[in-house]
Amino acid sequence: MIRGWMLLCLIVFHQGMGAVQLGQLKGPKAQSDESLINVLIEIPAGSAEKWEVSKRDHVLRWERNARGQGRVIQYLPYPVNYGFVPKTLMARVHGGDGDALDAMVLGASIPRGRSIQGRIIAVLRLLDHGAKDDKLVVVPVLGVFSHIKDLSDLNAKFWGISEILKIWFTQYKDPQSMRFIGWGDKMQAQRVLRQAMQAFKRKPTLT
Repeated sequence: MIRGWMLLCLIVFHQGMGAVQLGQLKGPKAQSDESLINVLIEIPAGSAEKWEVSKRDHVLRWERNARGQGRVIQYLPYPVNYGFVPKTLMARVHGGDGDALDAMVLGASIPRGRSIQGRIIAVLRLLDHGAKDDKLVVVPVLGVFSHIKDLSDLNAKFWGISEILKIWFTQYKDPQSMRFIGWGDKMQAQRVLRQAMQAFKRKPTLT
């Protein structure tokens, strides 16, 4: 149990497929308070291994390719900590992909399976095969980015990061499937979060 969170990890090893850590996750709410959200990290910054929480059983698994091997990104490793906001849904009826709302946390690498608090500063608006694939940009409460207020502040103090994120997320898998719509500011990002939280509450009436 990580202090402050309801996070339960179950370690499982598969023989013949390498040691694979699986975490069964009972995460926190989407928001800690009005200013902070919770993000569950699936992929640490600097990792090329594609892990994801299963919608079927809520277990964090290393994705498998067609040959049954752990999926590794055939590109540069993830430039940010990547995960999702618990208890959110990008509902298909609203043009979403049916998954939880994605989030990327700026800063040093955070261990897989960790839940971390942060502040939203922007949203990267993407389409993946025509479905909304918005990704919140989050700064942790501690660290070099903790003082960043919004996207303009990030661009002024850390020039190039937003462009790196745009290029990476539109190119790392199939560039033909990903379409960059634009950047949304902090207010737009908060609207995306609210809609995803409301969609989760209406589940399973939404598909």
